[in-house]
Amino acid sequence: VTFIANALSPAKNVIVNITDEVKKEALAIVDDENLSLAIGKKGTNVKLATKLTHYKIEVKTLKQLNEEA
Repeated sequence: VTFIANALSPAKNVIVNITDEVKKEALAIVDDENLSLAIGKKGTNVKLATKLTHYKIEVKTLKQLNEEA
């Protein structure tokens, strides 16, 4: 979990939840200011974090999660 959060740097205050250990899926929750930092230009940061961690990482804000619920 910490490794995934660190892989999404320079985004700060990243909360990571493993959603499926078998499928290696994780959800990273960030605030609005850090969303673009976590995703990176053209998704570069998420793609790199996925390669480093071998997890499919979905990045969302708390607002997006609340809208889905």
